[in-house]
Amino acid sequence: MIQKMKTYKILIFAGLFLFALMIGIYVYIINHPPLYSNGLTSNIDNTKVTLNIKNDGIRNVEIIDVFVNGDKVTKSVELGMSYSGKMVQLKNEPEYDIVFVRNFKENVVYPKTDNIDEAIKRNESTGYGIRIANKKPIQTIKIKYKYLGMSWEFMKTIS
Repeated sequence: MIQKMKTYKILIFAGLFLFALMIGIYVYIINHPPLYSNGLTSNIDNTKVTLNIKNDGIRNVEIIDVFVNGDKVTKSVELGMSYSGKMVQLKNEPEYDIVFVRNFKENVVYPKTDNIDEAIKRNESTGYGIRIANKKPIQTIKIKYKYLGMSWEFMKTIS
């Protein structure tokens, strides 16, 4: 009987420990979103913008939707992927080896690489950017994305 009580206490303690660990991991993930911006290029009137983004997480980021000034846009949004170590620019620069795709939902943003030279040798993307063209000046960009099965939002205000 005493042996069973010790076993139950150990199981309860292990269960509580695992529960607390899961809560701690969840709180850490919530307070450290993976997607961030590391640069921005735009034309003079901010109707064309490229927002450079990085994935600081451990897993891929899947972009779901992009909103400009609060409105969902799909036709005028492209995901740029750099294969040269250069940042994704507003203009197409052939020497930068950047590929733009319209269907950003079929591509993912891989976690950032520590060794850019190795990534270039393996022909992996070294940088990402969201290129947007809009009729009115772009004031805010909101990116909805999925990471570790959870939905996230990244918001950038352009001054």
